[in-house]
Amino acid sequence: MELVRAGDQNFESFWKQFVAEFGCPWRYTYGYLQYQRAYCGKHLLDDCSFIVVRDGVPLALVPLFLVDFPPCRQLGFGAGFAPSPFVHPETGKTHQRKILSRCYEELETIGLSTGAAKMRMLIDPATNPDSNYLQQQGFLDVSLASALLDLRQDPDTLHAGIRRRYKPMINKAKQNFVYVVSDFSSPDRELFDEYCEMHHKTAGRITRPLQSFEEQYSALLNDEGMLLGIKDGDSFVAISYFFHSALSCYYGSAADDPDYEGGIPLEHSIIWAAAEYYKQRGIPFFELGLQQFGQQLYDFPSKKDLGISFFKRGFGGRIVPMFRGVRYFDVRIAAHEIRENAEKYINSLQFE
Repeated sequence: MELVRAGDQNFESFWKQFVAEFGCPWRYTYGYLQYQRAYCGKHLLDDCSFIVVRDGVPLALVPLFLVDFPPCRQLGFGAGFAPSPFVHPETGKTHQRKILSRCYEELETIGLSTGAAKMRMLIDPATNPDSNYLQQQGFLDVSLASALLDLRQDPDTLHAGIRRRYKPMINKAKQNFVYVVSDFSSPDRELFDEYCEMHHKTAGRITRPLQSFEEQYSALLNDEGMLLGIKDGDSFVAISYFFHSALSCYYGSAADDPDYEGGIPLEHSIIWAAAEYYKQRGIPFFELGLQQFGQQLYDFPSKKDLGISFFKRGFGGRIVPMFRGVRYFDVRIAAHEIRENAEKYINSLQFE
């Protein structure tokens, strides 16, 4: 087995070949990899992603960036968690173990040779993992949960899973708005530019590197992303972007016109319209997003975060594990973070 690294001549072609042949979750698409790379911006020190290849056949994808986010260098996706190694799903268990062993051996080498203080990884919930196998590789378990909607269900069952009070909102929006889809089969650069402008307007500023938006459009052109807009009369009032692969899709980014005063909630119907679109395309799973229920030792959601989680749960689906892990390479950073998090968690406790 050989390793093909980011920057090598065949890296992009091997990566795309693997995704096309084996139906990876959306986190492993080449478009999302490039989006995350651009998202890192000035914090990116190196693209450490690699592919395990044997006899010209890609066997595993390992997306990973070295970034500088104070107080330390770290390995992951930006300031977040990189997806764990994804192995060729059609290999036998014995061979999979050998491939994974090679992946984690290389990850250990990268961690020690780059001066990274820690590495953060997650296991994609669409792969239906039985347990947090990152613990077997020396990672500290910091798991949370996600919401996963199974689009293989019949339409009536899917609709029955929607929170009751969402249904009239969705129906009213359908009666009053026009929905516009821009995907690889009907790319609309003007709509995408309007999404970018609305994104900046909603936030009141440009929140991330402009190149990350360009990578979103490239992903759309390569059938790894989709834009869905709601039009009220002649004007768009909400536009959302979704990442997808053959296996799963994800509600990635939303922009609502802050000047809109129509009184009809927008995001409820746009998410449901996306679910209908992806069901029609035969994509099995819709990952609605992180589920947070309160303070955890490695996660301290705000009231807004908890509200967003509650909102996303309203579209049905299952609450599934989002297995995550942190692997420390610097004892001082580990001690600092664990003590700081423990103190923060203790201070968050309230007893009546």
